[in-house]
Amino acid sequence: MATLDTASIRSSNEREVAQYLRELAEEGDVENTTQQLIDAVERGSIPPSTLKIWLSISHSPAVLKQALEQDISVRIRKIAIEQLEKLLRSRKWRDTWNGLGAVEGFMSLFRSLSASDVQDACRAIGSSTKGADSEKRAVITDLFKALENQTLDTRPLIECYQYLLPGSAKDHIAEIVDAEMQEGNHRQKDLLLRNHADVLRDNFLKMVLDYDGPNRPWLFALMREYPAAPGTKANLSSTMEFSLEVLRKLVKDDQVPQISDEAFVFEISEPLLLRCLKKTVATRTLQEVVDLITEYIKRHPSVASIINVPMLCWGPAAVSSKNKKTFVEKIVESWLQTPEIFGNLFRLLLAEATPSRYGRGVEFDAFNFLITKFDSKDRYKLFKFCIQFSTIKEDEVEVDFDEGLSRTTGTLMSHSIPNLNAEETLDLFLRLRRVRGDEIAGSIYIGTKYRTDCDFFSLTKEKVSEHNPSAPIDLDLWQVHFLQRASQQEEAESLAKLRISERKKAQSTPNESLRGLHARGVLLYAIASGSVSILGEVVNWTRRLIRDPNINLFCDVPSEIYGVLSGLPLSIGKDASLLRKGIKHANRIMSDIFDIVCSGLKDPAFRISMWRDDFEYFHQAAFERANRSNELKENFSDEEIYSILWEDTVRLLLDIEQKVIDNQQLHDADERYHKKWIRDFTGQNTPTLEIDSNKVHPSTYRFLDTWAKERNELWRKQRILKCPEVATLSDPYPQGLPLQYLIKPFSMKHAPLLDDLVPYIASRVKAIIFPSAEQSRALISTESDIATNPLGIFVEDYRYALELYLSKNVPEQERQSRLDSTWAYAIGPLSEGRMSTEQAIRYWQDSFTDALYMKKEDDGGFVRSQSEFIDDKNETEEHKRIREADLKWLQSLSTGTKPDPLRIPAFDSGTSILEWDAIPDKDEIKAHALGELTYIDVSTNPYTRYLLENYSKSGKKHFLETILAPAAPGKTYQHNTWTRAGNQKAKSAFQLQEAQVLSALLYLQTKTLVSDQLLTSPFPSTDDIRYPSIHLSTACLSKLSTEETNADLPKTLKGLSSNTKAAFKALEAQISFVPPALILKLTENAFSSLNSMNQEDLETELPALESLAFNLLRVLARSDRPRLALELAIQSISKYPESVFWYKRIFTIGFFRDLTPYDANEGISKFAETVFTLLNQMEQAKKTKKAKAVDEKPSTEATDSRAKGQDSRTEDPGPPAEKPKSESSKDETGFVKVSTIKLLIELFEDGDFLPKASPLSNIHTLCKKSSNLDIHKTVIYYLIRVVKSPQPLEAEFFSILSTLVAKSSETDIYKLILEMFNFSLKSSKLNSENQPLAISVISSIYKKATDIEIAKQIIKYFTVALDTPLSSDTAVQVLFLSMVSKMSNGDLDSKLRDALVVYLLCLLKISTPEGYDQILDILEELVADCGNVNETEPVTEAQWIKFEEAIELPDCHLWNTVANNNNPILLRLVEFHKDSRKMLGLNVVFTERIMIPIIKKLNSQSSRYFSILLQQNGINKTDQKTFELPPASKTIDLIKTVIQNGFGQDIIPLIHEYVSYAIFNINPPGVLEGLNKRCNDDKNFRGLNSTKNWWHSYDMGTGVSQKTNLISLIRARVEASDKETIGACIREQFLKVYKATFWREAKDLDFKDSNYLLDMLEPKPLDATWLKYIHPILEDTVQFLNSLHTTEWEQNLDREPQILPDTFRSQIWLLNIPSRQRNDQDQQTRCRVFAEELIKMINDISTSCEFISRVSTLKEVLKLARNDAEDDLVVASLLGDLANIKSSSMAIQDYTRIEIASTMLHGRNITKNTSIKETTDGMIQSWKMCQTEGVRRFGYSAESLELRIPSEEPPKAAEVKRKPRCVQQRPGRRARTSEMESRWGLPNLQPYKTTRPAPQQHAKRGRGRGRLR
Repeated sequence: MATLDTASIRSSNEREVAQYLRELAEEGDVENTTQQLIDAVERGSIPPSTLKIWLSISHSPAVLKQALEQDISVRIRKIAIEQLEKLLRSRKWRDTWNGLGAVEGFMSLFRSLSASDVQDACRAIGSSTKGADSEKRAVITDLFKALENQTLDTRPLIECYQYLLPGSAKDHIAEIVDAEMQEGNHRQKDLLLRNHADVLRDNFLKMVLDYDGPNRPWLFALMREYPAAPGTKANLSSTMEFSLEVLRKLVKDDQVPQISDEAFVFEISEPLLLRCLKKTVATRTLQEVVDLITEYIKRHPSVASIINVPMLCWGPAAVSSKNKKTFVEKIVESWLQTPEIFGNLFRLLLAEATPSRYGRGVEFDAFNFLITKFDSKDRYKLFKFCIQFSTIKEDEVEVDFDEGLSRTTGTLMSHSIPNLNAEETLDLFLRLRRVRGDEIAGSIYIGTKYRTDCDFFSLTKEKVSEHNPSAPIDLDLWQVHFLQRASQQEEAESLAKLRISERKKAQSTPNESLRGLHARGVLLYAIASGSVSILGEVVNWTRRLIRDPNINLFCDVPSEIYGVLSGLPLSIGKDASLLRKGIKHANRIMSDIFDIVCSGLKDPAFRISMWRDDFEYFHQAAFERANRSNELKENFSDEEIYSILWEDTVRLLLDIEQKVIDNQQLHDADERYHKKWIRDFTGQNTPTLEIDSNKVHPSTYRFLDTWAKERNELWRKQRILKCPEVATLSDPYPQGLPLQYLIKPFSMKHAPLLDDLVPYIASRVKAIIFPSAEQSRALISTESDIATNPLGIFVEDYRYALELYLSKNVPEQERQSRLDSTWAYAIGPLSEGRMSTEQAIRYWQDSFTDALYMKKEDDGGFVRSQSEFIDDKNETEEHKRIREADLKWLQSLSTGTKPDPLRIPAFDSGTSILEWDAIPDKDEIKAHALGELTYIDVSTNPYTRYLLENYSKSGKKHFLETILAPAAPGKTYQHNTWTRAGNQKAKSAFQLQEAQVLSALLYLQTKTLVSDQLLTSPFPSTDDIRYPSIHLSTACLSKLSTEETNADLPKTLKGLSSNTKAAFKALEAQISFVPPALILKLTENAFSSLNSMNQEDLETELPALESLAFNLLRVLARSDRPRLALELAIQSISKYPESVFWYKRIFTIGFFRDLTPYDANEGISKFAETVFTLLNQMEQAKKTKKAKAVDEKPSTEATDSRAKGQDSRTEDPGPPAEKPKSESSKDETGFVKVSTIKLLIELFEDGDFLPKASPLSNIHTLCKKSSNLDIHKTVIYYLIRVVKSPQPLEAEFFSILSTLVAKSSETDIYKLILEMFNFSLKSSKLNSENQPLAISVISSIYKKATDIEIAKQIIKYFTVALDTPLSSDTAVQVLFLSMVSKMSNGDLDSKLRDALVVYLLCLLKISTPEGYDQILDILEELVADCGNVNETEPVTEAQWIKFEEAIELPDCHLWNTVANNNNPILLRLVEFHKDSRKMLGLNVVFTERIMIPIIKKLNSQSSRYFSILLQQNGINKTDQKTFELPPASKTIDLIKTVIQNGFGQDIIPLIHEYVSYAIFNINPPGVLEGLNKRCNDDKNFRGLNSTKNWWHSYDMGTGVSQKTNLISLIRARVEASDKETIGACIREQFLKVYKATFWREAKDLDFKDSNYLLDMLEPKPLDATWLKYIHPILEDTVQFLNSLHTTEWEQNLDREPQILPDTFRSQIWLLNIPSRQRNDQDQQTRCRVFAEELIKMINDISTSCEFISRVSTLKEVLKLARNDAEDDLVVASLLGDLANIKSSSMAIQDYTRIEIASTMLHGRNITKNTSIKETTDGMIQSWKMCQTEGVRRFGYSAESLELRIPSEEPPKAAEVKRKPRCVQQRPGRRARTSEMESRWGLPNLQPYKTTRPAPQQHAKRGRGRGRLR
């Protein structure tokens, strides 16, 4: 048997180790070799990763089994699982499967693996299958079923087993999918989809109904990703076919409810349509997809608003984060190509997605953003289509473009006109103006100064008055501009001249604001015309305005002025002289503008700020010429182009600059405006004008070069004139302008070869880049006075010259040659003698970096990073490639050598202890001073140049003092010993890894304060040395001790020095390579020092040492052997109870899941046992303190408060290292923090590493051990989460609650328990089996609790229980009712009384008739006070006697309605009474026993109240007996409610009382006249509450009829069984009320309320109820009035009353108006009868003086009486038939008949009856041929009928938008998120949202079968 050579393994690389292990494998004893390797890992001789090489060599199942079954190394098991997956993927998988024991073997193996290993193994097995490997899938399926049903391993690992499903058989997957599919692990889902896409598709296609439910992610993946295979049709993939099937099902299946609009658009229709277009599928298929989408949108129009064609902020699309524009663009693009396919869809989207569907108009610019996405030739066509179909109405098919524009909204602004070509823009503008007029105008805009579309210029029309300055906007300015753009120059100039002339005249107005407005209008018209001549005339005209300070002409002028001042027409042409003339004319205009400004400076009133833009015109006009210069090359030579464009331009620029320099007044004005705009030759305050070599003609560069040369000469003369010493300057000092300012504000950084284009500038560039050595070293004095300094700010910029020289547009080879030569010259001649080569590289590196990655002018002056330049989307690919090459070149410039990597010192086999300096000295290169400041130092350093320039301008010395001495920068090389970079590097080299791990261990040992060394002897032994006897040297520790503490690291490392933290980070990075035995030894040393800490060292050493010890324990728990940390961690709980922060980081779920089942169970048991022991000690301590308190009463207060603090400690936010804990470890031993209990409960709750039954039993034990309030709350929070989980409640759950109730007397505990029970009821967790257990707990709480709030909670539980199936349990009802009965007999506050009433009312609803009496007996007592005048503070009988004796009134509000806050319980009773209408038996008994007694009592009490009130107002009891006082207002409101909703014998008497109240108010007794008069006259008296009670009850007069609406009572009881009796009673009583009202109003001849009663009887609507019950009442009322209207009454001059109410309107309603409710007659008969009645009525009124008003009333009633359209058509044809008119001359009654017939035809233009259509059309035709003109008008205004036979439309899908289902979170292990930290806060006991119940066959599955999570 070969012995393992561990030394050889450690010293070899991976290839050598593999060769060595391969030789061992060939010897045959692989199992022995495996055991030797495992033993070597156990003692720390080799890292676990060695087994990865070994297992890849030896494929023996026995070796694999050894590695899986060993419990030495976590890492080895992980490696073995990885190898298992590889072997199962191979062809010889059966050998591995059978070698491991097949199903039985794996089950046995899983029982010994940790929970984490089981999950990984299942994932490896489940992902090992590909394709249709039926045999392998069968065995994996067998394994899954066996694991699911096995009973030996009781750990809840079902979710781990589900990772086997991707490898299972298809029929098994189909069975599971049928059950329930839930979102789960991403990898698990991915594997399932890859392996079983066909099964999932077949099943999920049936589940489109659940698209918005939890299955949505699966369905979405099947439509987009899986399987990646072709379909059955050409260019149609499998996923596309499935998406098409889903789309068909959504559209064609009527049972499918609507999914969310976002889901349909962004997950179904958009992906499918875009893929069809991309793959160019068959036209037929594409047509089907488009048609299906169109059909769906027709059914669900809200989808269109999600697609959002206009792409503006309308409706839901404005807040949709998924509002992707590609879908809309693709649809439009496809419509442009194939309108026959996409036309209907696009039309529909336009019609449905526009604001017209929201009741708003479509703005005409709504589609601008969309149309700019397409080619300019298609934009106008697209715009027209959008306007036409977005403005159509529902009954229209298409509208004309002009009509569509007329329907648009919005005002015309700069961004309103879409980006069309000039001719189309003009056409659109003219159309808009024609159809919408001047109201379209908004802000007039031609352009903006910087083309940023932000400045607008309002301009009122020429017809403006001084009294109306808000005149319409001038659209002519727009028209001039668009005409000029469309090359209609003559028309533009003609209109412009006309308007300019008018505005010049209007400019003479004395109104200052209008004067400036018209002057500006003149200038804008000149600009809009595009004419140089017109602009020149206007400029000359403005000379007269310079003295007017209120006229703002040349400030913020539109950018179009630059085009005019360029002098170039829109069409260039071939006439050179004409072009040259235009250029010169424009130049003369600009010169004139400048002269105007200069002349204005002489006037004190002149404001230069109003003219400041003038100084930009010269450069901007030249820039405009440069951009258009290429237009001349077709007709002119280069020389001609230069002559035309630039000869006069150069002279202009030079002349203007000379004038600026010479004008002292301009200088003074410039100082006031901070050198802006006017004479800043540096160009810092003006926008840069970038010359693009691809757009301009080469003559432009010649212009720049010539101008630069002449400008330099101009400034040379100027500088010499100002400072003669400048003439003495020699190279490198410029006598003129520096290079960087020569062509400002122009820029040509991207120019190609300079020598060919700009020879003068090129010569200057080379002179700057290649100066002589002597020139570059010319000294710059920093002590010169500003007055004698000829240099000033004129210093060349080396970097700018380098940018020009190395332009990206220079050919690549030439550019590289230039780069090499400039770099060589810079580090050579320019550096020699001042610095070495390495120093020169560092000196010049920044200058070249900035030049190569030059800043853009829009970057705000900051140089962007290299990556930003490379990633810039605006950069061309060629430029990006050049920049990447430049980056590589710059990176190659690095200098110096990097330090050697860290290594363990060489050692022999001796026992001598080595000293090791693990931290070599830093390699640092210091900066090299270069002496005095030279010219090249200033030229290359922009900051130094900036300081010198500021000194030259201001003369302030501090700028010179800030300048740093020139130096070649230094560099420091850091050693990556324990840095992140070092950690990553160490992973790639074993020797470096070993050195890093060892150095970190040795350093941490020095921090444990233990004198012994970590490695006093070789490790692991002298025979097998991995690490020698070694310690860190004194020098090394000295270096490390200088580091400062960094407070910005995680909480776990607080209190540690930065090096200690780094050492920990290094160990964590290489944790699998660190020997656990050494970490254990370190940890023991640290805790040993911590335990022996002296009191003197508390403030200094304890925080760092405690943090060190627990961090080491944390690292040990994460090591390859985590079980080593168990004992130390559990011991520390009792010694350091305050260190909960650390226990949370050590005892994690992941820690226990990595332990074997035995170790995990043992560890958690010891943890719990320790906690239980500490709890016992806490209880004993409490008893001892209580005993002492009896003996030491005076001194117990402080002790009790301190004990209470110890008992209810709370969790610290950070680690306990921040304050001393030694006292707690010594004096407080035996106490445990509540946070530790929470941690233990979390482990019980989330641990799938524990047997299933253990958590609740352990929690129960915890409850028995402690009576601490916080611990009890913690337990209840855990139990609440149990209730929220999907598992059923066990008996142990209720036993825990019983224990809590028994051990606690705290109300808070009881409340939490009751709230939890309420939640359990709402979430259906309580059932018939565990309900008795819950009731037992509630009974115990009720017996112990005295707080009334507890009683309320119990009542709430009872109430909630009534909505569950438990309510049918009679025994439960009896128990509840008995408890309620006891509560009702005790002292009740208002809230408890209300809760009891609510419960009893709910109980009544579900009770049987036999149980009504028992419930009502209790309820009667509870609601007795509802009949009191003051329900909330009832007036007792004794109080009533006192009030009556003293003639004083109690406080109450009898004038309020029932629905107010003063009657909370009565309001509940009323609502219940309404709801009980459907339960006749309950309603009758409730009315008789509850509502009627309340009415009687309330009536009795209000009578006593008003009796006292009448006595107070002088009406004694004797007078009161002369009348009977009806119920008060509040009682009447209650009576009305009971009449509407009640049944029984008492309803008729209530109606009589109701009417008696009305009649009493109408005709009050005479004895009350004085009181009522005082109420009406005396405001102060009327403001009293008692007066309000009387006034609102008994002094309403005839207006009481509006309150007592008897007709509403009929309609309220239309479905009642006693409706006939009630109807007859109300018919009789209504006439009484009407008569009383009539005779009362007859005295004043004001029949207001009488007429109101008549209006009340009109049909609303004319239905069966009105015909049967209200029509007779109206008939009785009209008959009563007609009975008074006799001949005798008319002839009697003393008639009473003098007038009667007009009944004509009521008589119309009494006619036989056709109605579908009159089913006793056919249509022709009922229409003929009604027509005859109308004709008779018209004939009767034709002789009346009120004929006109009568006809108007008749037409109004007929309009209201519209019932059936065809009935109206028939009646109209009978009335309007001219054949029935006998006389040739039409009488007034005949004309009226036709007029009424015409009225009845209005709006009735559709019929389904052919006969009616023919008759009506014939009648209309006869009207048109009538001799009477009025009749002919009726004929031509009438519409011909449309015959429409309605087709049966397919039923629309149900408009049901469901919210996503509430998917219950899985039990067991949960990810540690922020939610975990808040699980112990106030629980959220809101009920779950209801979801669709699962099918019955799925609900019965046991033990989680079939759930994919």
